[in-house]
Amino acid sequence: MNAPIWTTRGCPYRCAFCSAGLLNGKLVRKHSIKYTTRLVKHLYKKGIVYINIIDDNFTYDIKYAKSFCKAIIKLNYKNLHFGTPNGIRIQQSDSELFNLMKRAGWNDVIIAPESGSINVLKRMKKDLDPSIIPEKVKEIKKQGLKVHGFFIIGYPGETEKDLKETVKLIRRCNFNFFFLNNLQPLV
Repeated sequence: MNAPIWTTRGCPYRCAFCSAGLLNGKLVRKHSIKYTTRLVKHLYKKGIVYINIIDDNFTYDIKYAKSFCKAIIKLNYKNLHFGTPNGIRIQQSDSELFNLMKRAGWNDVIIAPESGSINVLKRMKKDLDPSIIPEKVKEIKKQGLKVHGFFIIGYPGETEKDLKETVKLIRRCNFNFFFLNNLQPLV
C-alpha cells in the first residue's frame, strides 16, 4: 500500500511552464521533522510501506531534506520506501543527500532538467545550467539509486538544434528512464 504526503509547500522558482508558485505561493513552508516523522509512523502502522513525497521542492532546503532522511533512518522500519514523483531540484542536492535518501528507503530519484538546450532553459526561466546534470546523475547512481529524467519537448521557440542538445544530454546522462513530455499550454 502507498500514500502521498506533503512535507513542504510553495515554490520560489520562476519556471514559465509551471503554475506551482501560483497555486501554492512562492514562500516555501515546511512541516516540522517531528510532525512528518509522526505522520510516517502513523502511515506505517496502518500498513503503508511506500510513501510518495509529492512536494514540488522537497530538496529546496537541503538541510531539511537531510534531516527528514535522518529521522526516517532512525525509525529503522523494514520495507519502508519513498519516492519523489514530482522530481527534485537537482541544484539543491549533493552526494550526502543521495546517500541519506538511499538509506531512508528511496530506490530512485527523479530529476527534471526539462531540456538540454541552454536557449530553451532560458526561455523556460528554469535557472539551470545543463552542464551540471551528468555529474549529478553520476552522484545519484554512485549511491545505488536509479535516475529518472523529466523533459519537455515542443517548447515555444525550440529548434531542431535545441532538440539535438536535449538528446545529447539524455545520452550523456544514461538515465535509467526518461520521460519526454509534449508541452501542453493550459489556459
